[in-house]
Amino acid sequence: MGSTKKEDIDYFQKMIDSEKFIILGKMASSIAHEINNPIMIIQNLVALILDDIDNEGKVLCAPSSENYENLNEIIKECKRVSNITKSLQDFSRSSSKNYQENELEKVLLNVVNFMHHLFVKNQVQVKINAEAVQTKSLIKIDQIQQVFVNLLDNSLSSLYKKYGTKKTPRKKKFIEVSFKNKTIGKGKDSVDYAVVEIYDDGIGIPEKDKVHIFEPFFTTKKSKEDYSDEMEKNKGLGLGLAFSQVILEDHNGFIEFDSKENEYARFSIYLPIFSKKSKDQDNKEDTEEIVF
Repeated sequence: MGSTKKEDIDYFQKMIDSEKFIILGKMASSIAHEINNPIMIIQNLVALILDDIDNEGKVLCAPSSENYENLNEIIKECKRVSNITKSLQDFSRSSSKNYQENELEKVLLNVVNFMHHLFVKNQVQVKINAEAVQTKSLIKIDQIQQVFVNLLDNSLSSLYKKYGTKKTPRKKKFIEVSFKNKTIGKGKDSVDYAVVEIYDDGIGIPEKDKVHIFEPFFTTKKSKEDYSDEMEKNKGLGLGLAFSQVILEDHNGFIEFDSKENEYARFSIYLPIFSKKSKDQDNKEDTEEIVF
């Protein structure tokens, strides 16, 4: 049976979107470099103005003045632009040139340990359900680490919006990570995937935003109330999910999500399994829960 007109349109739309990201990747580094230079000049000149004093030692721009506040706002926005250009540069190059065998469970645990201070600060409990499944995949480890960081950071932001940093009953305010195996397709066309699910009971995703969350520069982190001080550097760039999607597609994987507003969000990362289950995995207990 031939494809329908709608399927053809969807296919070509995906091709166009893919081409956009390829072009973005090629242009990102040079564009970011060109933007960074004038931004750094502006930032440094403003800093000089703030520090300027006259011949009598009087500060020309007093901390109590409106100009002082405006100049500090310029510096703040310059730093924000620098964060965006750095994200573009990071996306356009990878420090891992080669794919390597790695256990996704171990990669995830390393990321959780790295972010541990944020979980503690925000009173968030992380539960990792380590089932007896295959999690070995062929990956660029720094890129997959970034995917995990992006998703865990989004979960933290969602929980912060709902609960703040206040303590809640233990059954609430948590992030749960689980590992599964799933085969998609039939026969010789089937693919075995390691699936990493990241679930939180935060504010979820509004229905109107669901079609936009993988678009570059789309973000819901727009105000001070949406993040804690430790999370400020990640505020509002709107690149995390877009880059994560491209990274996973580059690994022959993909990402799905399920969410209900004001209740939960669940993101599922699919990466092809690299090898068959080892004897060690066969001897592993059915389920092991790790709590941070």
